[in-house]
Amino acid sequence: MVKMNKINFNSLNLPPVDIEQQRKRWLNLDIETSAYVMVFFLVLFLSDEEGGRAALSLQFDESLFSSLANLTGDDYFRYLCPMKYTHMLRYHLDVVKDLRTHMMSIDFAYNELLNLKLKQLQTPDSLPDDSENNTPSHSDKVEAIEAVAV
Repeated sequence: MVKMNKINFNSLNLPPVDIEQQRKRWLNLDIETSAYVMVFFLVLFLSDEEGGRAALSLQFDESLFSSLANLTGDDYFRYLCPMKYTHMLRYHLDVVKDLRTHMMSIDFAYNELLNLKLKQLQTPDSLPDDSENNTPSHSDKVEAIEAVAV
């Protein structure tokens, strides 16, 4: 575990997203429908090798969340991994569901890291585990994930 004041959170700064609500589009699809359309065209135009790499890219989540847990001392990051052992062969009934779960887990982890950054700015000399009263409980985090999923 690293001291909180030694973690550099600068890469979390993202530019604002301009979604251009007023722009006219041929189709105004929600994100889930857009994902199904995207997966259809990926399957149609990717080679078997490229498709395999795309399908296996979700195994990065497992090592990412383990690294975040080790770095911050918060084991909850390990539970965020939506598909553990993705290198195992399995039949995907709904690829978009896996992608959506991946996106929600990444988004939740990003927001957890922003909270740690805020905590770092407020108490620069603290360790992540020395302020257990300020750390959200497991049930608080589950509620937050369920709120994002809705």
